[in-house]
Amino acid sequence: MSPQTYHTLFGLLASTGLRISEALSLRCDDLTEDGLMIRKGKFGKSRLVPLHASTRAALERYLDRRRLVRDAGHDLFVLGHGHAPTATRAHVVFVRIVRKLGYRNPTGPGPGYTICAIPSRFGPSRPAGTICSRSCGT
Repeated sequence: MSPQTYHTLFGLLASTGLRISEALSLRCDDLTEDGLMIRKGKFGKSRLVPLHASTRAALERYLDRRRLVRDAGHDLFVLGHGHAPTATRAHVVFVRIVRKLGYRNPTGPGPGYTICAIPSRFGPSRPAGTICSRSCGT
């Protein structure tokens, strides 16, 4: 379940601009007809994030796979044990992916890498999830 979870999590972050804490605190019932209900946003505020049809389709595909996880709780994103990954674990996986792609040092003062705005199946006008350095110019 981990590869599908991280694929969908990082795609959702790229296509919506959610904060990692917001995405990891999502519950299954936060996915509504109108979009994603963010209940634990910045400064404790709630908001509704509209979803592009392709983002919704990607989430629906993920939810189909998620239903196969035994003892899955109410968290939207779950690992094999049925609970959401921690923000630290998601960061470790992200850094591993960045390094595997050939980027040297994705850590340091401030975010050294960004997600470039290239159309994808997660949404036409949002970032696609391509990881590049801040200086790439996109």
